[in-house]
Amino acid sequence: MLFKYVAIITTIIVFGGYNIVRTQSANIDSNKDIETSISYCNFNVSRGLKLANLSFNSLYTFKVDEKGEIIEIKKIRDDYIGEEIVKPCIMKWKIKGFSNNSIFGVSFEWRNSRGWINQKISGNGFTLVMNAKDIGIENLEISQ
Repeated sequence: MLFKYVAIITTIIVFGGYNIVRTQSANIDSNKDIETSISYCNFNVSRGLKLANLSFNSLYTFKVDEKGEIIEIKKIRDDYIGEEIVKPCIMKWKIKGFSNNSIFGVSFEWRNSRGWINQKISGNGFTLVMNAKDIGIENLEISQ
């Protein structure tokens, strides 16, 4: 299989309307184009977590099929969000242009007194970091 170093233009659809374009580089099959549709997962957390002096990240891995659809999600570490909340968000994503069963990882980072900081997706020479501030999630709101 011939691999070629190419630039990948990734389009991320955030909240159904905003488009952010990022450029990444990867070793991929020169016959395939990389296309993505990835939304930012702005998970709700309990008031107790918002008030706690707590910073954490949750880690998951997932596989994509030849159509770019997510076919398997595994929790690596998640003590605060929960698979029932995380999996539906990840299942909406598409990452086309990689071979069947390609494995990726995602990290969701929460920071004390700031809230969600970023989500980082990486695997197979592909990396995408989506910062909450860059897409308009600027501060942590604590409701009574």
